[in-house]
Amino acid sequence: MNLYRQSLRLCMNVCIDRNLFSEEGQKIRDQFDAHKSETNVKVAQKLVEDGEAELLRWFHPDPYRFPYRPGGTKFQRNEPVPEQFLQNPYNHH
Repeated sequence: MNLYRQSLRLCMNVCIDRNLFSEEGQKIRDQFDAHKSETNVKVAQKLVEDGEAELLRWFHPDPYRFPYRPGGTKFQRNEPVPEQFLQNPYNHH
């Protein structure tokens, strides 16, 4: 499942258009479904190794990051105000 998720995330980095992403995502899903009933461990291991090599081949140098996540453009943009600025020095009650 991890290899499948990584494949879709990489596809999202390469395919900007949502329709193109859907088409390519379906192709990825079809590739995984074609081998989902593989019972031979050596063949399955070879498929995983080939999939990981394909991920490295298509690796995007500037991956898409959600704006509100770490590394995004809006991450920690609205930080909370420090407590020292919330205290009123003129309030003596």
